[in-house]
Amino acid sequence: MTETWWAWLTQNPDWTLLLIFGLAALESLAVIGSIIPAIPVMIGLTLLAGHIGINVYEVLLYAVAGAIVGDGISYAIGHHFKHRIEHVWPFRKNPHWLAASEAFVEKHGGKSLIFGRFIGPIRAFVPLATGIFQMPFPRFLFFNVISALLWAPPNILPGYFAGAAIDSPLLPGKHQLLFVGAILITIGTLVWLLPRLNSLTRRWRQQHAPHNHGVFACADGIPENQFMTLLVGSVGLVSFISLALYLPLLADLNAWVTTEFTRLRQPGIDWLFTAFTLLADNRALLTLGGIVAFWLLLRREWRALSFTVVASLLCLFLPSLLQTLFAHPGPQPVFTMRDEASFPSDHAFSVTVLWGLFYVFMTRDFWPGLKPWALAVSLTLIIFTSISRAFLGLHWISDVMAGVMLGTAVVAGLRWSWYRGAGFIRVRHWEPTLIIMLALVLSGFLWLRHSWASALIPYTVLGSGS
Repeated sequence: MTETWWAWLTQNPDWTLLLIFGLAALESLAVIGSIIPAIPVMIGLTLLAGHIGINVYEVLLYAVAGAIVGDGISYAIGHHFKHRIEHVWPFRKNPHWLAASEAFVEKHGGKSLIFGRFIGPIRAFVPLATGIFQMPFPRFLFFNVISALLWAPPNILPGYFAGAAIDSPLLPGKHQLLFVGAILITIGTLVWLLPRLNSLTRRWRQQHAPHNHGVFACADGIPENQFMTLLVGSVGLVSFISLALYLPLLADLNAWVTTEFTRLRQPGIDWLFTAFTLLADNRALLTLGGIVAFWLLLRREWRALSFTVVASLLCLFLPSLLQTLFAHPGPQPVFTMRDEASFPSDHAFSVTVLWGLFYVFMTRDFWPGLKPWALAVSLTLIIFTSISRAFLGLHWISDVMAGVMLGTAVVAGLRWSWYRGAGFIRVRHWEPTLIIMLALVLSGFLWLRHSWASALIPYTVLGSGS
């Protein structure tokens, strides 16, 4: 039966799109969305869509539209019946379904539509609750559209691209998967370990805290964090200087790492690292920073705007200046994608600085529960992008390490300066995270779409690896 449906949908791709639309809508409907097995069915549909070659932008469009329509129907039901719906089956027998969602909406307002989209137990009831509370429709529509745009890519693209790679000799082999798995485990370990180290050492740091003035002055009254920031920055700067001084001694390490990466080269994994390296190109990072800067300008957050501008200028000019100064030749790939000088890696430096600063923005004075997620996103972008430069043969591993270390020193300096004064003044708690994530999605969409085809030729090595 399953094979018959698969064959029929393969011959009728328009129905696949309609089913994706319908499933996205049903997943957002009150009651129904909590019953249907939406995730496995959506995975199957996106696998099929990728396998039969439906345009990825069409798939995303139908998924976003379905999510918007589903939330809209739930909102309309709640708006019409108001609290009377609490006395209608099945809510009469299951009052906790609405109670949790109503409390969530009362606490978070419009942004509950965004957060609720990713929280399983209340996902299907939050739009209904916003209707019950008579949220103005323009406000509901604004948050509804944003939540659908954020929900679609992580729920659609993995299955789509996996489907596109089915029966393809370009799929990564076991060694490539182990390599990527090791990176993900490292990121997960850091996300788990760093907050716990902070918690375990808090009492010791408080007992040995410097006075809250001078170089350790902190507007939040936590001078020990300023001390730790300067310590981390000093370690980063010293590490960069050490790499620069002992660069000739790292030649054997560079050659060995480059050789090992060459053995792992294979189209499937090349595409992964190509995507990350494109996300950190100057054009993509400037688009990202430009969107955030424009938002800060509209909100008249002059201090945060100045930090964003300074970070962007450093990303543009400091690596190029140092590359000219050191004039250290890179691996010289077959397709020359950059100038000869490669120390330090401009991509590794820039992604560390910009996403380090955005992490600082997202986690000051906001929800404590947000920190692990912000840390996971920032570390994923920094680590994968940095490794991509060495993996694709564009930099030596020492170039990458130097870029990350120097970037860490700059981020520490920016954080130290940021915490000496007030944080955000006019923005709401949810705005920085939302705007930064939207900026990432938009800049990634624009530049991956623009540069992907042309980048595949020089960045990938067909038929290599194991």
